Amino acid sequence: MSDIHATDTSVPGGWIDLRERPSTGGVKTAARPQTSKVDPDAAIVFTLFLTLLFIAQLDTAGAVLFTLISVGYAASRLRRLSAVLVSRAFLLAIPAVAVLSVLWSEEPLLTIKYSLEYALTVVVALLLSAAPRPKAIIEAIFVAFAIYLLLSVALGQTVALGADGDTAFAGLNDSKNYLADSAAVGFLISLVVFFIGIEDRKFSRCAAAFIVAAGQIYAIFAARSAGALVGVVIAAAGFFFLLCLRKMIFPVRATALGVLGVVLTMIALAYETLSDVVVDVATRYFDKDMTFTGRTYLWQRAGDLIAEKPLLGRGFHAFWNRGNPDAEGMWRYLNIRSESGFNFHSSFVEILVHLGWFGLIVFALTLSVALVLVLRRFLRRPDLALCFWLSLLLYQCVRMSIETIGTYEFSFTTVLLFIGFGFALAPIQVAPTHRSAMDIAVRRAPRR
Repeated sequence: MSDIHATDTSVPGGWIDLRERPSTGGVKTAARPQTSKVDPDAAIVFTLFLTLLFIAQLDTAGAVLFTLISVGYAASRLRRLSAVLVSRAFLLAIPAVAVLSVLWSEEPLLTIKYSLEYALTVVVALLLSAAPRPKAIIEAIFVAFAIYLLLSVALGQTVALGADGDTAFAGLNDSKNYLADSAAVGFLISLVVFFIGIEDRKFSRCAAAFIVAAGQIYAIFAARSAGALVGVVIAAAGFFFLLCLRKMIFPVRATALGVLGVVLTMIALAYETLSDVVVDVATRYFDKDMTFTGRTYLWQRAGDLIAEKPLLGRGFHAFWNRGNPDAEGMWRYLNIRSESGFNFHSSFVEILVHLGWFGLIVFALTLSVALVLVLRRFLRRPDLALCFWLSLLLYQCVRMSIETIGTYEFSFTTVLLFIGFGFALAPIQVAPTHRSAMDIAVRRAPRR
């Protein structure tokens, strides 16, 4: 093959050698500088999630560590921070309402403290959603959850379950639900890491994901949490469904998601009827009592509290505090010893009590718009990372009616929720098109 040359006055001698040389995908690319094998964003993610998973053990030190790392990370990404937040600005409406509630809060000092911590948690999650290597972020989270699982199984404890002497495995904490939730989320992460290993032909990663996933399944069953078990089964099924759609052409993906949307809408409209079925199944097959472990009492009391201040609520995190007679009465009734982190076990009820109907409408509209954008991105570019984030969001949404999700500071659940929604707003990277050497020569040739 003859040499191809073109004149260029910027090069000594006026010639550029455009002979074909091997390159990735046939595309000429500039030589990349040598970089560290450790992705800095992944290292930050690993440290943050390890801190969040052990936040109960670290206590105040954990909150301080999370804050310092988050502020330092934001400062190191200052140049792109504004661009990331502007493109995801509508997601900031939720923490904005939390901060704004200091104006009507019953405990303004506590509200400003918790709302600013919550805002920091959301901001760092959105910043992480813009990380340039999504797979590295997922793998870093996987390692953190794997470490937590290992220590939970090795050093864990059991807790009493009801008054008949039954027990459930609770890991390092006194909460079996926390262990089940972390194990269920970890299982979904292990699932996608397994497929990342297949996609990248790193089969040792597949083996590690398989082993960790087996331990997480054991933890879910040992914790005896019906909500986590049902949620993870639905989310895993959703993940495999999305994997199948990923290989389909655009019209098939759009039709399938449209039909799924209609089905989910019908389920939502029939919620009252289906809830009776869910209660019956839970009492028969999951050894749940009719009160869902005290949840119905909490929701009844919450109804009275909401009726007192329906529009704006009592202020962000202004209810569950020592010195509040209503909160202390509920703790005594339910025989709750550890008062920290207690909640109404429903995202919607929690928001109504603290932020009223105004807060719930903002929360629901924001997440609905975000979910539409996630689905739109899936239709346009259904990559493996997006399949995972969609399945994780499905898991969280399924459990929102029976657990408080996405409204707590220094919570791995909050961080994952906003990374997932923020990821949908990241720009889609288009692969560079191949240009032949002759095309380059023509473009470089001097005009006469």
